[in-house]
Amino acid sequence: MPSIEDWLQWKQRCALALCDPDTQSALQDFVCHRFQNYLEFYQKELSSDPDMRAPSPASDAWHSFETYFYLNQTRHGKSYKSWLFARGLDSSHPLSPSLPAVESGVSLLLRDVVRERLRHEASPRRVRSLHDPVCVSTDNVPVTLEDLLPAAVDMDRQVEQHELEQLASIIINALSRRERIALLARECQMSCAHPSILKTAGCGKSMLAAAHLSALRRVAQYVRDVYPDESAHILASLTVSVFENMGPGVRKWALSEKGLSEFL
Repeated sequence: MPSIEDWLQWKQRCALALCDPDTQSALQDFVCHRFQNYLEFYQKELSSDPDMRAPSPASDAWHSFETYFYLNQTRHGKSYKSWLFARGLDSSHPLSPSLPAVESGVSLLLRDVVRERLRHEASPRRVRSLHDPVCVSTDNVPVTLEDLLPAAVDMDRQVEQHELEQLASIIINALSRRERIALLARECQMSCAHPSILKTAGCGKSMLAAAHLSALRRVAQYVRDVYPDESAHILASLTVSVFENMGPGVRKWALSEKGLSEFL
């Protein structure tokens, strides 16, 4: 614990860095200890963060103590040292304040420092982080508030996807039966040389491969007709997207065709 001489040395030399090493250590430890006590007391009412601790090392707590009063114009202003040491004077010791009076004054000043720290760095009790777990799933995985929030709706993406699906449906209806079977084989991850596929298509593997290529070309041509002003790069990207959206349509067609549902 610091003595009254330690406090007076700090007052006389103005900066803690100019004080003796023992005085620096004693004053820093005192402020850090009181800082932590106030922090634990006030955060029960003001903060939902139980892990907040006093600044470490102790020199940082002292820095917060001194800096606050230089950056904030309070009723004490920049003469808080004068106020601190004047409050402990009495008629019996007109030149030297009492140690308890100085310590209580420092504690009063630290109270405002800690409150300010909590206002800026801690959340009110009613505020919770989106990453706080609120329950666990059936497989004991923590579920956070963020997990429970609905995903943002991307209307542009939804409109784009709907348009691609419409294009895919129109192209499928324009394809020949053999071309649709070739796309069905691809959708089912089957070779165009598979005997069952060839029997259903009623042709050889070369003709079915040609039908698959013809379907791809018809997709590309249709996209060019719909978007004549787009660049080659954009047209290529749209063609791939439309082709990828044709899978569900081909499956739906196959389910409605006699003899094709077995491939699904």
